[in-house]
Amino acid sequence: MRRLVRAALIVLPALGLGYAVLGSGLDRMSAANPAFSAMVPQAFRAAAWRSGGALDIAGGRSVAARDKATRAILADPMDAAASSGLGLAQLKLHEGVAAEAAFRVAGQLGWRDKTTQLYWMALSAASGAFPLAAQRADALLRQDSRLREQPSLLAPLEATGEGRKALATRLAQRPAWSGDYWYKLHLLDPDQLANRALMLDEPALRPPVLVCADARTMAVFLVKSNLARSRAILQRYCPRRSGVLLTDGGFEAAQLSNTSASGWQFTGEGGLDIRFESGGSAGKTVVVASTLPMRQVFASQALELAPGRYRVSWRVPGKAVGIALRLTCQQNAGEFLKAAPTGRDRLAATTEIGADCPLQWLDLAVDPGAGPVTVDDVKVERTDDGKLR
Repeated sequence: MRRLVRAALIVLPALGLGYAVLGSGLDRMSAANPAFSAMVPQAFRAAAWRSGGALDIAGGRSVAARDKATRAILADPMDAAASSGLGLAQLKLHEGVAAEAAFRVAGQLGWRDKTTQLYWMALSAASGAFPLAAQRADALLRQDSRLREQPSLLAPLEATGEGRKALATRLAQRPAWSGDYWYKLHLLDPDQLANRALMLDEPALRPPVLVCADARTMAVFLVKSNLARSRAILQRYCPRRSGVLLTDGGFEAAQLSNTSASGWQFTGEGGLDIRFESGGSAGKTVVVASTLPMRQVFASQALELAPGRYRVSWRVPGKAVGIALRLTCQQNAGEFLKAAPTGRDRLAATTEIGADCPLQWLDLAVDPGAGPVTVDDVKVERTDDGKLR
């Protein structure tokens, strides 16, 4: 029991464990000063004591929190949050048996209570009941798909093989929270990132359940810390398409609000004006203007090019100035290509991609104060002899 209580105490604070302050202004006043509780209607009195208990928990006053939670239960015995508040205070006081009883009552009254779900999830994971722990975690995240404490919530599952297997069965259903799970990796510490990368080895998540867009962000985050792992993820989930090096070089399918990991990603920045206009070789071009005092990237695309030499070219109708490109191994970094005219309205440059560069970023930038400038027909071509053709 001590081990289970300890596990719950580790995980429960991750959610902040605040209770919603309900009711009127008198309710909020009574949370800070219980003397006001006599003035609060019975319907709001439980929330007042709950709120006061939450303040005590946050301040480390576990005995006071237990007393206020008890008063909240007396005011409203059917309030699941009041019972879970009591259970939390008892956990803090290492009263494990009493806490379990309080959380059992809370579970019977309402499984949508987050603290109750988290308690049973923590105990399920600590006792090795990983499918049940994954079910609890899924229930919590379905209530709040963007829960900021998601990394702490899921870390116990991701840390073991059985936990990852159970979590993978939930992610295979592509719940609403799966997008943040695969894309918001900046919230993870290095150990959590390594464990989450192992999720991509789970059979339940192999293609076509997960697609390139889901796995590419993981590969990006692993480029510096685990190059071999990054390359393996790309090979499995993002196999190179024969002859296709750049997606939508003519911007025909481009959208300013693209939320996927593939295709062009456009930058929103004060001083930048980006729009699409009809025209160009296939009927659509990008027009950009800048009032910024520095060169500014306005569009990017992630690529997976094999090692070798490449020719990058683009068309700037009307005037071959104002637009610069770079093809680099580091996102948001690197030198811009030194371009040369290759014909009317067209520029080109060559660059080398090394074996230590499994992912690349093609950035389009507008020069300071330029515009409106039109850019169209961007191409990336293999040219191992280094000649511009």
